[in-house]
Amino acid sequence: MIFPSALQAYVCRDRVDMRRGVDGLSQLVGQSFGRDPFGGHMFIFIGKRRDKAKLLWWHHTGFLLLYK
Repeated sequence: MIFPSALQAYVCRDRVDMRRGVDGLSQLVGQSFGRDPFGGHMFIFIGKRRDKAKLLWWHHTGFLLLYK
């Protein structure tokens, strides 16, 4: 996958419940970052124990959610 050169990544400093899906994480984007989740930026959320991460990115026709 090739990411656009103008892509900005935002990391949430607060602990996040990793049970949240696309809808829950997109709500956090507005609350935590004050950004539009459909703006094309990448948002990274870290779990409570800091051993899990989720990446949320809007790409043309839908969200991409990566989980590690």
